[in-house]
Amino acid sequence: MEVMRRAEGAARLGRWVLGERRIPTPCVMSWVFPGAPGGEVHVAPAWVRTSRRPLVVHHGVLRSTSLRGGGELGLLPQASARLSTFRGVVERWAEGVLALGEAHPESGVMLDGWHFPELWRRVAERFRSRCMLGIAHAGELCTKPRLLVTAVTGVRELASTGTVLYLPGVPPHFMPLLALMGVDVFDDAYAAGAALSGIYLSPAGEHHLRSLGELPCRCPECRSAGDGSRMSLRALLRHNIGVVRSMLAEVRAAMRQRRLCELAEAQANLSVEAKAALRVLYRERQDFLQRYHPVA
Repeated sequence: MEVMRRAEGAARLGRWVLGERRIPTPCVMSWVFPGAPGGEVHVAPAWVRTSRRPLVVHHGVLRSTSLRGGGELGLLPQASARLSTFRGVVERWAEGVLALGEAHPESGVMLDGWHFPELWRRVAERFRSRCMLGIAHAGELCTKPRLLVTAVTGVRELASTGTVLYLPGVPPHFMPLLALMGVDVFDDAYAAGAALSGIYLSPAGEHHLRSLGELPCRCPECRSAGDGSRMSLRALLRHNIGVVRSMLAEVRAAMRQRRLCELAEAQANLSVEAKAALRVLYRERQDFLQRYHPVA
């Protein structure tokens, strides 16, 4: 990760180096599945064979395989447990990921165990200089504003400057806020899940597809469908992923123009949880924001 410019808070415009490619960040990785549009970076399980490059190889849940050739980035497995997991299980996860991480020094690491700071901090400190650190169960963390802010700011503080911070499965309206806290990479998993549930994403929020008459977006998929009743799953998937990509483009533009806080505040109004997380960040973590971007 090459940091090109600091913006508000811990936000940073950069270039993610994958082989010979330099991908502008913050960016979004696309999961490899039918109907997904092309992107700069793709992520797939280790068993998937695809010609799409560059590729992040996700080794699955509680297992690992050898990295394949071609300069791909490996991402070690995360635990399958939820935030309510008992401490004993999280302790075993920490022991396992420490051993697995030492065995695969070239791979990124997914962090877990957010209710037990001493455990995830131990892992984050050990692997603070890895190519990538990921925050597991990020989508679930978005429903717990204080825990989300604690996790993201804590990992960003521990991680080295060259480490990419990755949050999977988060709603697009959280992305400006998370970029403000120093997140570099997102994915389109939330967009895919929304499509499977018949949810239509837009910059103004989420809608049940079948309840829409005229579609508000003018992307090719929406123009072809005309209204929600005629939109296919593949078209909805491509539209939703387009919304995520547009949001990240808007985030990068806002960072260049020093209006990321303004964008984060506007998007946070779309959900109670996002608004609460922004309030926690401003009220309780001003020290974090000032450390990266002092304001007189």
